[in-house]
Amino acid sequence: MLPVLGSAPETDLQVGGMLLRVSRPRGASATSRPTTNRLLARLTTRNQFMLEYERDAWFAEDRWRLLTNVEYSRFPLAYYGIGPDSPASAEELYTPSTINTILGVQRRFRRGLYAGIGYQTWRTWMRGVAADGELVRGTVPGSRGGTVAALELSLIADARDNIYAPRTGHFVTAQWAPAFPAIGSQFTYTRTLLDARVYRPLRAGFTFAAKGLFEDIGGTAPFERLPTIGSSTFMRGYERGRYRDGTLGAAQVELRRDLFWRVAGAVWGGAGSVAPRPGALANARLLPTFGVGGRWYLFPRERIAARADLAFGRGATGFYLSIGEAF
Repeated sequence: MLPVLGSAPETDLQVGGMLLRVSRPRGASATSRPTTNRLLARLTTRNQFMLEYERDAWFAEDRWRLLTNVEYSRFPLAYYGIGPDSPASAEELYTPSTINTILGVQRRFRRGLYAGIGYQTWRTWMRGVAADGELVRGTVPGSRGGTVAALELSLIADARDNIYAPRTGHFVTAQWAPAFPAIGSQFTYTRTLLDARVYRPLRAGFTFAAKGLFEDIGGTAPFERLPTIGSSTFMRGYERGRYRDGTLGAAQVELRRDLFWRVAGAVWGGAGSVAPRPGALANARLLPTFGVGGRWYLFPRERIAARADLAFGRGATGFYLSIGEAF
């Protein structure tokens, strides 16, 4: 049972509480992956509210994984338009209420290799939009809310030594996720995702971590489902949703090191951008990210840490308080 104190550019201060349980089945080996149950409630100084339950369960010596997630949020945000050149002057506030559900299962078919299938839904009600903005006209897909339902098919190569704070190994996900009316969606599009991460131990106790991300939307998706630059885990420093478009490409490297007792630190740098299609990424405006952070291990055995990061981007700064490594 933990108090929650958080921060991000799009929320400012977050306060709340979390029930967290990390466990292994009786008889499981010490190297098997733990099951995580988490119930989290957060309220921010921007009048944003989030309530989330997540269960990430591993069975049969990591041969099966079952992921369940249900989240309700009422989350006022800013919309700046589409593309990497959207100006700050285009900011308009909107308030969506969303119920998001995820149900997924993965099966290991070879050492470190998994195949997965999942079903995810978003039901959004638009509670308010700026009276003089683009969203009020209803011409932007998703500006009046609606339902998205997507089938997710994935292949995963996972050789991490730890799922919370890896020091060695790799993690690669390739995902294809179509949304279409036959499964309950009001929008028709296909999302393609490639997420590749690598972790290597270095001399003097350092860990090198790198991540590359490519995401593409084909079809008509609501604007909130478009790939975006800016989050607490990737391309830190930018407000969530500050830049969005049909395609995203980005990469980041990070150096981490345990310092003393339960304290650790990290520095990172990276860059990325968004564009209307993959071929336009090469000429898109490049958006950098870099920063420094500290960690304090809440549970040293499992390497679950509280994280504080100060991040910088192009004309942007962000301070983050969160649980768990960025990636």
